[in-house]
Amino acid sequence: MSLFGGKKSSEPTRREMAASRRQSGSPGDIEAPTATSQAFRRSRNITNRPNIEESDRQGLHVLRHKRRKVLTGLFSSFGLILIFGGLLGQLSASVVVETPDGGVRDSQDIQKRYSQVFLDYTAERPLERLRFMVNYDNLHAYFLEKAPEVQSVEVVSGDEIATSNLRISFRQPVLEWTSGGSKYYVDGQGVTFVQNHFDDPVTAVDDQSGVQAEPGQVVVNRSFLSFLGQVSAKFEDSGATVSKVILPENTVRQVDFGLEGRDFVVRMTVDRGVDEQTNRALKAIGWLDEQGITPSYIDARVDQRIFYK
Repeated sequence: MSLFGGKKSSEPTRREMAASRRQSGSPGDIEAPTATSQAFRRSRNITNRPNIEESDRQGLHVLRHKRRKVLTGLFSSFGLILIFGGLLGQLSASVVVETPDGGVRDSQDIQKRYSQVFLDYTAERPLERLRFMVNYDNLHAYFLEKAPEVQSVEVVSGDEIATSNLRISFRQPVLEWTSGGSKYYVDGQGVTFVQNHFDDPVTAVDDQSGVQAEPGQVVVNRSFLSFLGQVSAKFEDSGATVSKVILPENTVRQVDFGLEGRDFVVRMTVDRGVDEQTNRALKAIGWLDEQGITPSYIDARVDQRIFYK
């Protein structure tokens, strides 16, 4: 009932009808939409209506990304294979010894001895099993200590994978050096060694100076060897052959040369010239032969004089 006693109408008012339409979203709603509802409807309309152009572009982008990943993986794998193959090709897991052809004997013993020296060297320096990592200064020093008869050594590619060829050359002896009851060989650089792979040299040096020689030690320098070689060549030109060289006791400058067919020695010094001493010795030998004198030695060390006994 109303305030004035009349009956309340059962029909909804206009305000109630507008509120009901807003809640149901009826298109007949004449109320202007708010900014929030308008924005929501725009977003809903855009997402509900698919954009074909953007979908194709997004698909191409995804495809390019996948293709780039696949190509990157392939190139990375190929690069790793190349690196691994290159390192394997440089590896010296085993070695085969190459030696000069002329005058070398006992090839089987050479294979065993020098390959083992190299493997012992790389066992101390594992990185040098790769050929490009080999330090040749250290390698030569190691061979000079363990196998002084080797003059040079080079590690080259082998015929099989992970195999290298050890290319070595041996010292050519020019003198046979006897010291303290032991026999050594001396090459043109003055280095002594015990194992000779060539024929024994004609000239033998009897070291009576008391200096003990050791393998790998430089017992004579090049000038001394040059002196011995020039004297030998000078006598050879005159028809005489040097059969032995003696280093007397308690001296390092005197050298006694023994000649084939002669019972005496020719005494010289490394401090004077080869020609002058050799010429004096040859003249003295000729004069002594004429006189029928057989001395025990001829001393050609003093300038313009010859002494004999």
